[in-house]
Amino acid sequence: MGAALKYKKADYRKDVEAMLRSYHWLNEMVQEQNKNLMPSCTSSAGDDGIRGYSEFISPTEKMGVKRADNFYKANLVLINESLRKLSFKERIVIQETYLREDKQPVLEVCFRLGMKERSYYRLKREAIEKLAYWMDFK
Repeated sequence: MGAALKYKKADYRKDVEAMLRSYHWLNEMVQEQNKNLMPSCTSSAGDDGIRGYSEFISPTEKMGVKRADNFYKANLVLINESLRKLSFKERIVIQETYLREDKQPVLEVCFRLGMKERSYYRLKREAIEKLAYWMDFK
C-alpha cells in the first residue's frame, strides 16, 4: 500500500553512540599525551632555530593543545564513570557492541551472552537511555 515509515534515531542516541565509538581513539590520545609528559633528558636551551614538527611555537598554541588534552581526558572519564553506573548485563552489552576492538555480529554477541536478540536490543536501548541521561545528552 504505502511506503513504510523509516525509524529515525533520536539525536541524543546518536550522540551517545558516537561518544562510545570514539572510546578507543580517546584512550589512545590520552595515553599518547601521557607519553609526551615524560621529562626530556636533553636541554632545549640553544635550540631556538631547530624545532621539530611536534614543538609548539606560541603560548596560544600551547594553551589550545592543553585544552584539547583536558577535553580528551574529561570525555574518557565521563564515559568510564557512566559505564560503571550501568547494571552488569547492560555494561556487557555496551562493551561487546561498542568498546571491543574486534567488532562481531549481533547474533554472535547474543549467543556468547546467552540471550535472545530481542533482549539484546532492549538492554542496549535501555543502557543508551541511561548513558544519555548521565552524559547530559538528554
